[in-house]
Amino acid sequence: MKCVYCNKEMDSVVTAHEAKWGKYRLLLDGINLYKCPDCGRKVFSPEEAAMVQNLTKALAENLSENKPDFLNILEVADILRVSKQTVYNMIRDGRINAFKCGREWRFRKEDILDSIEGNYSVAARGDTVSTKDPELVRELLGQK
Repeated sequence: MKCVYCNKEMDSVVTAHEAKWGKYRLLLDGINLYKCPDCGRKVFSPEEAAMVQNLTKALAENLSENKPDFLNILEVADILRVSKQTVYNMIRDGRINAFKCGREWRFRKEDILDSIEGNYSVAARGDTVSTKDPELVRELLGQK
């Protein structure tokens, strides 16, 4: 196999690889991959790439089942892929439902799903929500 960056022949090596999911690190030993001796780029074989993806997907699904029914500002910002300030603006504008618990805002999973599925307008004014957004939010919230 040739390196797509420097066009040199890549060596087949067995090594350890660290896969990350949130705060977790998964160290996989014995991974077969190709490494360029010149530039150091690494490329997984299709079988190894599928195995790493399946392991991280299984970890993600396991973690999504343990998510609480109520989310905080940081979790909502992460799920919607926006800043905390955008979430505050969405609360103020009425684009997303929230309630105060002490001094902090809390969100129900169902309200986030309703917001992204069109019951409320989550998109910035003048923009539209992508058709893939509801599917991604459902997946991140552990809903299938």
